[in-house]
Amino acid sequence: MIRLLVFDFDGTLLDTETPDYDSLASIYSEHGCELPLEFWALSLGTNPSPVDLFENLEMQIGHPVDREKWQSERKRRFYSLVEKEDPRPGIISLLGEVKSKGIAIGLASSAGRDWVEKHLNRTGLRDYFQCVRTVEDVTQAKPAPDLYLSVLDFFGIAGHEALAIEDSPNGVTAAKRAGLYCAAVPNPITSRLSLNGADIHLDSLAGISLVDLEAHLRNALAGRKQ
Repeated sequence: MIRLLVFDFDGTLLDTETPDYDSLASIYSEHGCELPLEFWALSLGTNPSPVDLFENLEMQIGHPVDREKWQSERKRRFYSLVEKEDPRPGIISLLGEVKSKGIAIGLASSAGRDWVEKHLNRTGLRDYFQCVRTVEDVTQAKPAPDLYLSVLDFFGIAGHEALAIEDSPNGVTAAKRAGLYCAAVPNPITSRLSLNGADIHLDSLAGISLVDLEAHLRNALAGRKQ
């Protein structure tokens, strides 16, 4: 049924989004403010960010901040946290199974190629992916469908033969716009967001096989026909 699995990167293969939120939230906290999750989430899965996260901080405290200083500090905290991250539960097992069965595996990320390739290599995941598409490869990042369409074009596979694994609203929207089925597997941060557009909702990929994914998808599609 599924001929191609396409994974998102940030938050899906690797939970970089909890460190991203935590690093910025800690700066907000030091200014006596709170970073609204829903506002921060608007920047997830897309590039460039449609919101100015430091402008929001300045509005809360009522005066400008040294953006260069705090952006540098945010990056330092973020990179320190991300370097400790391993692939999310179930990722390595699922990738190994899918590869052994000859199913095509692609990656569609709104992040930059250097970032994605660095962490794919660091975590030992790079060799699983025959096709990696990043923001440099398309005109528009997610929620536009371009990244997913590019992966489909590379393999010559139709959207209805492919399943995207996503964790964010922008990612789910992009996959569905490209005609793929989509499984939402949120991380601790994105689990608090609405991912209603996905065909399948899973708390984790731990213990999940390709057979399980196909069964979940069949059940979801059958439910729509009732």
